[in-house]
Amino acid sequence: MSDKKTTVLVVDDNPGILDLVGKMLKCEGFAVITANDGEEGLEKFKKYQNTINFLVTDNMMPKMRGPQLFIKIQEIKPTPGILISSAILKEDVGRFQRIGFVTALSKVFELNQISAIIKKTLGI
Repeated sequence: MSDKKTTVLVVDDNPGILDLVGKMLKCEGFAVITANDGEEGLEKFKKYQNTINFLVTDNMMPKMRGPQLFIKIQEIKPTPGILISSAILKEDVGRFQRIGFVTALSKVFELNQISAIIKKTLGI
């Protein structure tokens, strides 16, 4: 494995969640780029697409929802992602996986859960 850090784009309109997930990923050794909504997330992805390896996005956000953001990002560069939402049902997980997300998680998650999924998906 190279010394290059894995970079994760984290997009959430809730500043507390954005800060918590960002700090947790940094503690796990990831580089983190954050955005406050889907439109800002898309702009940051376009700017840093050669650096970003993974997407963690909220589902419901103003300006652009998480699934819309994910689809637009896939059109630019295929990038794995996790969708997080305050209310996820079992059938929702399958629906989001059919779009291409690795998985979907409820916002009641263990801090190491996201980093474990990223590492498993990227083989690191």
